[in-house]
Amino acid sequence: MVVDESSAAPSHAMRTRVRLAGVTIAHLVVDFLSYLIIPLMSVLEGRTHLTPSQGAILLATGSVSSGIIQPVVAIIGDKYDTRWIGPLGLLLAAASMGMLGYVDSFAGLMVLQAIGAAGVGAFHPPGAALMGHLSGRHRALGVAIFYSAGMFGGILGNVSGPLFNARFGLERFVWLIPAGVVFTAMLAWVSWSVSHLHVHARRDHNALSRAERVERWRGVWMLYAGNVLRFTVNMMMVKIIIRWTEIEAMQRASVGVLDEATRRAASQINGPLQGAMQIGMGVTGLLVGFLVAESRHRQMLVWVPCIGAVAIGAFPFAPGEGVAFMLAVLAGVAYGGIMPITITLAQRLLPHRTSLASGLMMGGAWSVAGVGPWLAQWLMTQFGMTWACGVTASLLVVSGAMGLGIRPPAPPMATFRPRQTRDDLVLAAEESRT
Repeated sequence: MVVDESSAAPSHAMRTRVRLAGVTIAHLVVDFLSYLIIPLMSVLEGRTHLTPSQGAILLATGSVSSGIIQPVVAIIGDKYDTRWIGPLGLLLAAASMGMLGYVDSFAGLMVLQAIGAAGVGAFHPPGAALMGHLSGRHRALGVAIFYSAGMFGGILGNVSGPLFNARFGLERFVWLIPAGVVFTAMLAWVSWSVSHLHVHARRDHNALSRAERVERWRGVWMLYAGNVLRFTVNMMMVKIIIRWTEIEAMQRASVGVLDEATRRAASQINGPLQGAMQIGMGVTGLLVGFLVAESRHRQMLVWVPCIGAVAIGAFPFAPGEGVAFMLAVLAGVAYGGIMPITITLAQRLLPHRTSLASGLMMGGAWSVAGVGPWLAQWLMTQFGMTWACGVTASLLVVSGAMGLGIRPPAPPMATFRPRQTRDDLVLAAEESRT
């Protein structure tokens, strides 16, 4: 059979673009689900009679559950090259958030948060590795787009969650379940038959000198430690903003305690401010992928957190919601905008462990960051918001200083080639017959 090569190659390229788009949309949906609880914390605390400390524990549970699962599924994904973990994670996240309006206790919220966050976490390592594989030589840009899509999903969750609740109530969140089934089916379809591993990756990694292999792993662990600090700062700022918006809502209502009305008002201030941090994270991550040369990545790791720490230190002195919004954007730039750099560097340092590299940079670091909400609440209770923001900013500066210890990675080995997918094999067979 004679095949027109001019049509075969574009058809294969189009399938790759569709798959890239599908993985990107799936990440947007997953992170939309993951950011629904945060802007509704004041409402949930009032509905289920939680204390501020229990609210902090609820937030921390999300970080720990999402984080712990990621290295586990990453190891499974790298070992078996399975494609079902990501879709299953998306489905669990949608089912848990859809039941949000049907729990009325702290224990119930904890169960939903743990299961939903685990689903969110399970999606990320295979999703990021799949995006890196499909992007080919444009891995840095592909990972940046993947990351930014998640941030924009978080923005939608932060902004729309309180508005949806105000109009329809928490019980109507159950509509998320059928929508989640649809997106799960889409993700399963676009990821089917696509590997995220590389031909001879393990063999070529073992062929490196022992010193080079040790240096690559050392670089990954340095990136991991920096991300632990950055994610901790992220979670501390989430808690700080929640409390800041409650104070703002009480001042506007001229009351000294939180009631149901002020909690709803606080949630509608809280959502956009939480979304502002995602704006900083997502836009910066996208710009880094498009505009910043790889030779500049190390400098970005060092200086961006140090500059953004100034905005976090100034947050308690914000005179109103507008200034607080801008400072929240800068905070997101500082700790989140450089996350795609760390994921890309880790994948290139460990091309035989791309899921594990991605999982360490995201969930592996995120699980430790579960201490952030508790630490922020304790600092605010004991010393006030100014001190809490000062400590948060200091941790960000330390994360930037750690970038000085990361040696720029050696150029990727020429023998690292993406493993052929089923589409690649079909195309090659067709071309061989011409």
